[in-house]
Amino acid sequence: MAPATDAKRPRISDDDRLVNMWLHNRSANTSRAYRADVDAFRQWTGKPLADVVLDDLQGWFDGLTGSDATRRRKLASVKSALAFGVRVGFLDVDVGAALRLERGRDRLSERILTEEDVKRIIEQEPCPRKRVALRVLYFMGLRISEMCALKWRDMTRRQQGGVASVFGKGNKTRHVLVPAKLWKEIVAVRADDWRPDTPVVPGHDGSPLHLRAAHRLVKRAAKRAGLPDASAHWFRTCLRSIWAMVSSGLMQVEAGTPSSPPAIMPRMPASMTSPVVQPTRPALPAPMQRPEFCVRATQAKTRPSMAI
Repeated sequence: MAPATDAKRPRISDDDRLVNMWLHNRSANTSRAYRADVDAFRQWTGKPLADVVLDDLQGWFDGLTGSDATRRRKLASVKSALAFGVRVGFLDVDVGAALRLERGRDRLSERILTEEDVKRIIEQEPCPRKRVALRVLYFMGLRISEMCALKWRDMTRRQQGGVASVFGKGNKTRHVLVPAKLWKEIVAVRADDWRPDTPVVPGHDGSPLHLRAAHRLVKRAAKRAGLPDASAHWFRTCLRSIWAMVSSGLMQVEAGTPSSPPAIMPRMPASMTSPVVQPTRPALPAPMQRPEFCVRATQAKTRPSMAI
């Protein structure tokens, strides 16, 4: 007889079990995005994943809206889930393997703000709390999910500024320097009854800042500065591009530039990180000289004989 707890446990479909196993040990943000992609595909087809054919996957992909990068990411999520189902024996055929995922055009250079643009976005924000959020994103080079998850237990005070222990993408922890001026601004918006689990960048009511609210905050600030297409990730790309050029010797660190480079240097356009090489005149070939052993051999042949 089965235990009573099993009778109360809600039954889930095989597709739900497959998705849960596929997303096991992934981060919360990754799981949320991937699950939404697969759920949208399942809702569009209206059939179990075991009955999906190539026509379903092609029709769903052709009907997707949004940017090319977003459409490719959603297709990659569904293809990954189908391939995982075949590996664990839930599915018989991987229909996603027959659909080629073409590489899109690299538009990274179009998503890089200048340092002046970022400063204008920050300076035109009237709310001190929101201005601190923008400065944390830029001067610490954080992803927006990392900023929302940052607690005061992750912050360590130093004589000048501090250090933040950031737990981010890939379940990796890195240590980011916090400039002294930014540290003072963060402390200024901190609640008086703060505890170790108090968020570093709080919401309007002191609770942790929600991810969607943080995105809206950045979008409104960027639109106010005349940059409606900018997003939070553009802040990080701007910072990393600056330090990529600094490390390449193309620019010097100026006042107001974040005091530490990001932990991982970015993929940057070659035109931004490669020093300019001036064309040089080819060197003229050196005059041909006879090797020393040839000279000695010639002298030996021309030496007069001493025989009588």
